[in-house]
Amino acid sequence: MFFTTRKPYLAKQAREITISENSNLPQLFRLCSQYGFAVIGINERSATPKKYRLVEIKQSFDKQVAIDITKDFDSLILLETYATAHLVDIIQHYFDTPTNLTA
Repeated sequence: MFFTTRKPYLAKQAREITISENSNLPQLFRLCSQYGFAVIGINERSATPKKYRLVEIKQSFDKQVAIDITKDFDSLILLETYATAHLVDIIQHYFDTPTNLTA
């Protein structure tokens, strides 16, 4: 797992976190690799993330938009636990939302 550069569709103090297949976060890896979700780390006045959130990345005409799926969690393990417990709801959200947003 590693941090990517800041992306314009994320919150100001946020970076996308790439979850690797061999990490101990199988549900987050699955959601990110198969469904287009992303895990972001929110930096609160520091270089390392203090909070983590699952978002869905949508294409809106010429820009990408991040839609919050979960609340903020204090660790990736807590986010993984939440994602595991609510996996059906998260995937249902994916299938219920339109693929393109209007401006």
